[in-house]
Amino acid sequence: MKLYTLFIISIFFYSSVFAQNCEGDSKSLWNNCFGTYNSWYGTYIGNFKNGKKHGEGTIHYYNGDKFVGEFKDGKKKW
Repeated sequence: MKLYTLFIISIFFYSSVFAQNCEGDSKSLWNNCFGTYNSWYGTYIGNFKNGKKHGEGTIHYYNGDKFVGEFKDGKKKW
């Protein structure tokens, strides 16, 4: 489990270092970039593609929970 966690963290770091920062207020225009998005359920920090969460990212829920993992077309990959 520690190895898996280390792998996820390293992928997240690698993605965030080499992705450009998302610019502007319109999430729908964010493509192939790294950004932060606040919504009703919490804050997402990670990669975007075509305005959707895509690639490695983290959701910090307002209730204190956290999800770190991979997203595809705006949805969590289980």
